[in-house]
Amino acid sequence: MVQVAQPRIPCWKVSKRWGIENLRDFVVDTGRTGWYLRVLREGIVQAGDRLTLVEREYPTLTIALANDLLHGRRTDAQLLQSLAMCPALAASWKAMLK
Repeated sequence: MVQVAQPRIPCWKVSKRWGIENLRDFVVDTGRTGWYLRVLREGIVQAGDRLTLVEREYPTLTIALANDLLHGRRTDAQLLQSLAMCPALAASWKAMLK
């Protein structure tokens, strides 16, 4: 069982890997950066296994919203505070948002 913990922040490696200058900036601009997962319960997963949504405790606090707030595409102070106070969000992201 896994939980989304935080959005990814791509680094220079994505540009180097694909040989496309400024690809990192393009990925950040799209907001489709991916995410990191926190393992809540270990188990075996293999290709072809289905993922099932068990719970979405904070349905309004999405990866897209977090990216938009961090990168200045949205400037809603109340949303920023809500995200920064979310117990499920990784501590490093809470610190950046504060």
